[in-house]
Amino acid sequence: MEKTVNKQTKKLSILEVFGEPITYGGQESVVYNMISNLKLDNFFYFELFTPYYVDNKNIIDLMKDLGSKIHSLGIEFKTGDNRFRLIKQIKQFISKHNNFDCYHIHTGSLTTMVMYSYVIKKYCPNAKIITHAHTSSENESYIHKLLKIFYSILLSKNVDCFIACSNKAAMFEYSKSIVKKTLIVNNGIEINKFEFNNIERTKLIDKYNLNNKFVIGNIARYTSEKNHYFMLSVFRELLKQDKNLYLVLIGDGELKNNIIELSKEYNIYNNILFIDNSSSINKFYNMFDVFILPSIYEGLPVVAIEAQINGLPTLLSDKVSLDAKISSGTEFLSIDRVDNWVSKILEIKSNSKSLRNNYSIDKKIFDRDYTYKLIGDIYSIHL
Repeated sequence: MEKTVNKQTKKLSILEVFGEPITYGGQESVVYNMISNLKLDNFFYFELFTPYYVDNKNIIDLMKDLGSKIHSLGIEFKTGDNRFRLIKQIKQFISKHNNFDCYHIHTGSLTTMVMYSYVIKKYCPNAKIITHAHTSSENESYIHKLLKIFYSILLSKNVDCFIACSNKAAMFEYSKSIVKKTLIVNNGIEINKFEFNNIERTKLIDKYNLNNKFVIGNIARYTSEKNHYFMLSVFRELLKQDKNLYLVLIGDGELKNNIIELSKEYNIYNNILFIDNSSSINKFYNMFDVFILPSIYEGLPVVAIEAQINGLPTLLSDKVSLDAKISSGTEFLSIDRVDNWVSKILEIKSNSKSLRNNYSIDKKIFDRDYTYKLIGDIYSIHL
């Protein structure tokens, strides 16, 4: 079958394959930034695929501007569901879209990674297959460890290049033999887009009536690993000591209604802003006074890097990769202790003397121009 290329200028054709819905998570941010950067080379042609749904307006608009396609099957997504139940649909799709030069697999599920790579190798034996590990966990189950060893045989047979966003993500998703040959590629971002903007801060503070309020911010999908229940517990204790606080939660997801209802039970709903995802999430960092991310597990969370670029004091779970710390204003706290988070947030509030601190940050390693040149090189080599 003829390769998927631009008819006038030969391009490398890449299918970005998602193991989850294309919403506003970290994987989506990585792919959006990557395509935005690599499109400037005029050397790559991109399409996207998910067996689930797509509601990320940024990505939809980007692909539309490129005259490209997003393929989605509209299957209902359930956390922890058996991914192999989709293998028939995946086979049908890949068998009809087997003309790409490269297939880049993004997923937090080891099983999905193995399934995709197996099917793609079967129907696209000459294509380059890349797997990209985006997540990690401290509490790795015994079954996961065994599967990782068993799956390493299939992955080594079918995958040409292994990538991870951090060492922690690599060690969680891949066996030791694969970790040795895994490339660590940081999650690149558009630095200028996330640097502090006082004009935008004033607009948002006025819009949401937050003048003279101390704003605690979080941007995350409402899923169990993002630990919104813990955030509410922390915030409930904070309000007992200081009523002049607001919690801003930005995102969508399956647990959102549960969190809203619980905030009402805790009698803290009136001090929380629930904001849906939007195409201008970057502006909201300007509104925050501190950023929190008490995740149960993470790879290298893009939002944590964005918050630090903005100059925010940032509190991360100790389950988050240490690679996420790029600022002296960032600390890791145990999610076993609500009181530690409470005291640290109050300490930050009492010591806040300016809108932003001039933390020393090495921005280059997360600049998307630098980061995604590495991805472009991976796509281009040996094709």
